[in-house]
Amino acid sequence: MMEIKTQRLVLREWKDSDIPSLILHANDPGISPWLRDGFPFPYSTDDANDFLRMARSKLPGSILAIELNGEAIGSIGYFPKENIYRLNAEIGYWIGKAHWGKGIASEAIIALSDWIFEHSEIQRLYGQVFEGNVASARALEKAGYRKEAVLRKSIIKNGVVKDEWIYSKLKI
Repeated sequence: MMEIKTQRLVLREWKDSDIPSLILHANDPGISPWLRDGFPFPYSTDDANDFLRMARSKLPGSILAIELNGEAIGSIGYFPKENIYRLNAEIGYWIGKAHWGKGIASEAIIALSDWIFEHSEIQRLYGQVFEGNVASARALEKAGYRKEAVLRKSIIKNGVVKDEWIYSKLKI
């Protein structure tokens, strides 16, 4: 079972026993507006079970729980690309609102990024941030990612067309 430890956190595979904390932290109206449409609100037990099934169907260890003090408080994952983009992977994450502003996202991003660069051929990691999500952009910057592009009016979320900010970090 994959596990990455930091000073405060454990990044590990999701367990069935995480379902109550997953629902607690995911079922917040402040989370889903910053994530793709597949992340529902309200967030139910069925949604949590669907998420665990999906996480387990991906590359082992690619979608991890962010554990703090024994509780899963969010998720982080990476998604390798294919073909001519095979040296790239997208990184994505979310943290329960009760834990915002404490450097947890940056700590998790650093740990996972370092692990990916050490254990794979990936040369470039990137995160996609919705316009207005300054906290997520700042978390990536604190983790050593640099803003490399603004994709103007490239996404629509909750009926609003927005820019998307692309941040990347290179292995070399």
